[in-house]
Amino acid sequence: MDFDRGLLVRLFRRALGLVGLEMIRLPGWERRLLFMGRRTRQQAGPDLFLHDHLALLFERYGVDCVLDVGANRGQYGRELRLAGYRGRLVSFEPVQVLCEELREVAAGDAAWTVHSVALGREAGVTEINVTRHDVFSSFRQPAAFAAHRFGEATEMARHERVTVRRLEDVLDELFDAGPPPRCFLKMDTQGYDLEVFAGLGRWAEHVVGLQSEVAAIPLYTEMPRMAEAIARYEAAGFELTGLFPISRDESTGRVIEFDCVMVCAPRCTR
Repeated sequence: MDFDRGLLVRLFRRALGLVGLEMIRLPGWERRLLFMGRRTRQQAGPDLFLHDHLALLFERYGVDCVLDVGANRGQYGRELRLAGYRGRLVSFEPVQVLCEELREVAAGDAAWTVHSVALGREAGVTEINVTRHDVFSSFRQPAAFAAHRFGEATEMARHERVTVRRLEDVLDELFDAGPPPRCFLKMDTQGYDLEVFAGLGRWAEHVVGLQSEVAAIPLYTEMPRMAEAIARYEAAGFELTGLFPISRDESTGRVIEFDCVMVCAPRCTR
């Protein structure tokens, strides 16, 4: 039997409210308990119910296709399925060993496809830096702060040559017939999100919302800071709906990165 975990959580909260109680999350819980399953990086701070936030946006904006860019081992896609999302899921992961694991996770799910390519502003072939802890793998070099905060996890393990494509070209091939989908674009590319976004081309008009990892403290060289990234998305017509802390500098309490969630309000279906 399939259960909509998001619905169960909302019903449980409502039941608590009837007796004057409220369900909260305690600071410091790992966000793998969340809708987004933030892999294995240590987390701090309240989760701010990102799960409910995205579920509401998916409903209001009629999302029927999620573009999962920087899919790693499929954590994001698994959590989407557990939360009740049954629409099309298109995942992109260029690191070969991760993509093989991702394909195993997606096997048997007819609505989930996997693509072993990176996405960027221009098509080509280049090298990606694969780090000891693969969640830090990036086209960019880790900054000194990353090594200080996360230690040997950010050290280089190897370089891997990967194919880079423009998202516009990929989507032209995937949806060459029939009405275009209403896409939600999730990007988690370790400092490369704006390059992915730049490759959207004309498909930007079919993206109703996005989630991007933005940096208050950059972990990579040449990584745009949070204000620049948000301004770029705003210039394309997207507006902020939420900022959700991903990681912190424990010694100072500063937030390092946020999950930034935005929507294009005119595309709301309600």
